[in-house]
Amino acid sequence: METETAGSDLGDVRLNRRLGAMLGALGERPGKSLPTAFQDWSNTKAAYRFFSNGNVSEDKILEGHFVASALRIQATDGPVLILQDTTEFNFKRVAPEKIGFTKVSTGRKLKEGRFQKHAICGLLMHASLAITPDGLPLGLTAAKFWSRSKFKGTAALKRKINPTRVPIEQKESMRWLDNLRLATAERLANCIALCCVVAWRVSWLTMLSRKAPATDPAAVFTEDERNLLDQAAPDRKRQAPRDLQFYVRAVARLGGYLDRASDAPPGTTVIWRGFSRLADLVEGARLTKPPADTCG
Repeated sequence: METETAGSDLGDVRLNRRLGAMLGALGERPGKSLPTAFQDWSNTKAAYRFFSNGNVSEDKILEGHFVASALRIQATDGPVLILQDTTEFNFKRVAPEKIGFTKVSTGRKLKEGRFQKHAICGLLMHASLAITPDGLPLGLTAAKFWSRSKFKGTAALKRKINPTRVPIEQKESMRWLDNLRLATAERLANCIALCCVVAWRVSWLTMLSRKAPATDPAAVFTEDERNLLDQAAPDRKRQAPRDLQFYVRAVARLGGYLDRASDAPPGTTVIWRGFSRLADLVEGARLTKPPADTCG
């Protein structure tokens, strides 16, 4: 994960170091809550302080990943596709105005005949992902966050002008949250940005183990992780080559993958579940080792 933060500069060595530690912790336990990922109150509190720090923003968090993505694109032979899509994140909050709203939803029909409507609290993220034609994700190249309720006028403009000819700075998709975010929205965007890198890594490993199964696993797994996965391998797999595919499938088995001869390759869900279990195994093995200054 170090390559994904090497190009990030938050203006403070301590913040840069915290970014790397947090990305490592979330990468070890993807999909888990922040307290579960950071394991204790001290680290969890430090994570909350990091997300609320005024010098931290989602673009600075992702800066290093964007640089690493560019290097992977440059090293790729052949065409690279840039896929883009918008994702909606919904939240339940006591003060939803501190985050913003994504849309108005129509609910049940009231007695007077009209339908109940309510605004959905949340953020939207528009991201661009570089990917090879055979499906290997090279990384995000852009990601922006915003709240629809902050921007007005685009719908009215469409009634007068062809929307494809609206000046780019007037389009909703370009009126990002950068200048209009409230504090809570900033923290959420920072957290989501960090999770984006974790999600990319799981997807990248999933596809890399399929496209280049003979890759050296030392580039991804530590020696302790490989030793534990070797021990967890079933007897029928013990003679298999110790390449990247072997260890990714071993992680997937920890996440519930059955690994039968007729099964399709493991997907992202069982792999990220497996990484969380692997982190627990590594921690358990560490705790069973006697301190270095003891004998016996």
